[in-house]
Amino acid sequence: MSNIKIIYFDIENIDSSSLVQRLNTLCSSVYRVNNDILMVYYPDSSKVLYDSLGSLIQGKNIFIIEVNTESNAFWGYMDKGLWDWINNNRNM
Repeated sequence: MSNIKIIYFDIENIDSSSLVQRLNTLCSSVYRVNNDILMVYYPDSSKVLYDSLGSLIQGKNIFIIEVNTESNAFWGYMDKGLWDWINNNRNM
């Protein structure tokens, strides 16, 4: 199980500021990739995180998936802040 999760959520139906505020209380670290995608460091499973968000996301479109952070398991071109965040959080 990976401690880094990607969260995609429906920005039309979930208040992003409330979601980020709740995630900041549950997770060790939160990184906003764009308006509807977040990366978080959370030491338990995606399901436990989902359940912890409770009524804030109940019945609304949200997707949480664990990220494989082993060497060469991910690649791309993104803002340097994202790569720094991943490197700082994948070995916690």
